[in-house]
This record gives sequence, structure tokens and C-alpha cells, in this order.
Amino acid sequence: MIRNARETREEQISITVCGEFFPEIYPAHRSSKWSRGEEDPLTTEMRLFCACMRWAFNRLLEGASRHEIKKSGQELFGLNSRYADDARLKAQALLDSQTELLKLENEETEKKLGRARKKLSLTVKGRNKRVVSLVKRLAELKDYREKGTIPEVVFGGRRLWEKVCQGRAAREKWRHARRNRLYSRGDESKGGNPNRNWCRYGWP
Repeated sequence: MIRNARETREEQISITVCGEFFPEIYPAHRSSKWSRGEEDPLTTEMRLFCACMRWAFNRLLEGASRHEIKKSGQELFGLNSRYADDARLKAQALLDSQTELLKLENEETEKKLGRARKKLSLTVKGRNKRVVSLVKRLAELKDYREKGTIPEVVFGGRRLWEKVCQGRAAREKWRHARRNRLYSRGDESKGGNPNRNWCRYGWP
């Protein structure tokens, strides 16, 4: 049987379905082992997922394998295999992006330093301090690259953390920013998203 072009195109279309969680409506059965206080199941899951992602990030820096992170992540944070692997995947993406940003910042700092040195020859006031600062920063960036490391990552946002340290933002606001996300992948071979059933909390 010969299929027409329209049928072939329709088979290739991928559909993304957006969903919402309603913890106030669904049975809010909480695991006493993993929940904290009166938080709803979704909040618990986000907190554990983000904690696993931060933990996985540090394990990747230490050279741990996918299997090691996936297995230990399930035990330490009570996540299923899929979520533990997704946490590792997000951590790996962050590590890759930081490595690329380090390269770009190194190149940009070299350009800034070149421009600052040219202006220094014109005896611009305060330019010498700028040159010294850029030289120091460039040395730090090159040291990271030579050692194969990256600058320290602040989960929840460096700017927000600096505001917390300066007393301009509440610590709880920063804590919320670092644990209020959840990442879940669909899988065509498994009929969609394997995480659609929330067995831990008795969700349908």
C-alpha cells in the first residue's frame, strides 16, 4: 500500500502536551520520610529534584559516572530512576554551559584588557585600576582552563545570593529560587512520560 505525503508528514509530527499539577485537589498523601512540614507533594518533589541536581553537579566535577550518579541519587533523594537521571542530565548541561561560558569570558576579558591598555596610554583617570583588575581576572580565567575546572557555581543565582549577604534580600527567597523547579522528559518508546504516575504520593 502506498501512503500519501500527508500521512507520512502526520506520522513525523511530535506533540508536546502541557500539564499542570493540582496538589490541593489530588490526594495529598505525603511520605513522612521525604516531606518537610506542610509542603505539598509537588513542592517536595521539586526540592528533592533540585537537591539531587546540585549533588549530581558536584559528583560530575569529581568524575563520577552516569551509572554511579543515577544509582546513588535514587537512594539519597528518594527519586525514581528517571528523575535521578534527569537531575544528572540537567547538571551535565549546566557544567557544559559553564565550561563554554568560561571560554567566552576568557576571550572577552582579553579584548577588554586590550582596549583598557590602549586607553591607559592616553592617561585616562582611573584606567590603571581597570587594567589591574582585568589582568587579575584574566589570570583567574586562564587558571581555571588550565586546570580543567570552572568558577564556583551558585545555585539560586549569584546576584540574589550577594543581595542576601548584603541584607538586601531574604535568605528564604534565595532558598526558594534554588529548589522551585522540576524537569521531566517524555519518551516516545515508553508511550510518553514515565513519570506521569506519582506512586510515592498516591497520585493517579
